Amino acid sequence: MDDSSRALGEVLLKELEYPVCMQYMVPPIKLCTNGHNICRKCRESVHFCPTCRAEFSEIRYMVMENIVRRQNYPCVNRQNGFLGSFCIQNIAKHQDVCVYEKIKCPFHLLKKYSWNGFKNDVKEHAKAVHPIFF
Repeated sequence: MDDSSRALGEVLLKELEYPVCMQYMVPPIKLCTNGHNICRKCRESVHFCPTCRAEFSEIRYMVMENIVRRQNYPCVNRQNGFLGSFCIQNIAKHQDVCVYEKIKCPFHLLKKYSWNGFKNDVKEHAKAVHPIFF
């Protein structure tokens, strides 16, 4: 991908990020009566448009939905080193199993363990520090 395509992709991603929840919008994307879009998740919890306080309509923003379906989205764990991206249908599945996700030690509730690491390393950590469980 050349620099101009990458830059356009970043601009699109920024536009697809909803400013209230900071998540990427997924269809159906609805509009307020003044034409501002709102993500599906936020629409369930707010009663007026966060941008202009207008009421919501049942009109779907089909152009934005088509863009959403064609865009590749970065993993939320990109700050941890995962550089891949996925279409909207696959990003949630990937993030559920992404080994770059940082997690706490599963035994942190038993004692004050402060280990934080990648999901992929938790088994090795548990065997080394908590051998009684293995």
